[in-house]
Amino acid sequence: MAAPRDPDAMKLFVGQIPKTASETDLAPTFEQFGPIAEFSILRDKAGISKGCAFLTFVTRMAAVQCVENLHDKYTCPGMSHTIQVKPADSESKMEERKLFVGMIPKTYSEDQLRAMFLPFGGVEEVAFINKNGVFQGCAFIKMDSRVNAQRAVDTLNQSTTLEGCRAPLVVKYADSDREKQQKRAAQAFQFMNPMMMMYQQMAAQNMGGNMGAGMAGGMGGMGAPRPAMGGAPGMGPGMGGFDMSQAYSGMAQFSASGYGQQPYQQAAVQSAMRPRYGGASEAGGPEGSNLFIYHIPPELNDGALASLFMPFGNVVSAKVFIDKVTGLSKGFGFVSYDNPVSAQAAISSMNGFQMGPKRLKVELKKSRGAPY
Repeated sequence: MAAPRDPDAMKLFVGQIPKTASETDLAPTFEQFGPIAEFSILRDKAGISKGCAFLTFVTRMAAVQCVENLHDKYTCPGMSHTIQVKPADSESKMEERKLFVGMIPKTYSEDQLRAMFLPFGGVEEVAFINKNGVFQGCAFIKMDSRVNAQRAVDTLNQSTTLEGCRAPLVVKYADSDREKQQKRAAQAFQFMNPMMMMYQQMAAQNMGGNMGAGMAGGMGGMGAPRPAMGGAPGMGPGMGGFDMSQAYSGMAQFSASGYGQQPYQQAAVQSAMRPRYGGASEAGGPEGSNLFIYHIPPELNDGALASLFMPFGNVVSAKVFIDKVTGLSKGFGFVSYDNPVSAQAAISSMNGFQMGPKRLKVELKKSRGAPY
């Protein structure tokens, strides 16, 4: 189905719809908010529904109302999870209307800021950014259309320095969720890179030495786990009789691969990992070699998770679980080694390891009934 649409019409992604339903079956659910310009269910090569679709209304207001009334509030017949309705990832900055405004005088009011943007079109929302009740000199502005938002950016950005400000006015498109995550990932590198270098130093110092004393001692200044969470407190040389040379087998590879020597980027990290992954990023290791990791910081991707656990042995797979709708990390994943000794070494050192506001929870993956 297709129909003319407004210039600022919003394309929506719709998830958690029955795979047996057609566009005609689902249309009445959405038509209550306004006429539909385009509605297309995503299908695989065999023509089978993937359980999600793209939806565009004739008007932007209809799309806004649809999101407000259906997202996480309505469950399609036969489904166990609520429907997901949100702007599609393909909505670019030019299609957004939310602007970030910086270098605003602390004495400004919301009415003054609104008046500054009214010449470019309707202003739907003004939100000052405060910290502990104190205005921070920046705000978010939502215009009534992307065309008017672009006009405001073109005219106002860097156009003048307002009284009491040290730099010109900043007017730009607000970051999307994906861009925010990318920025967090860049910030995480500032923590990850020194930590990877530290692991390399630990590997050189402890090769063939005492894992319990070497690893725990070397991590003492970096949020080392509490003894109660360590998984194997008091473990002496050789990890209770295991040959520790296996646990260190991956460390030389880790050192040679360049991890910790340059900023990690997903493409580069995955490329460096391919020989060890054998092209199967979700392959598992032998019994007792597979770990489930909880409380993974949202900025870590598969490659960063693998590099975090490589010091303890040869990683054969690493996976951070991603929400299919939002594209954001769910905060858990798994890491698999090629031997159980490395897995136990990782548990001993990384279970309870502080990363951001939470501590990692690292445990052996259950062979049956795993939560994923």
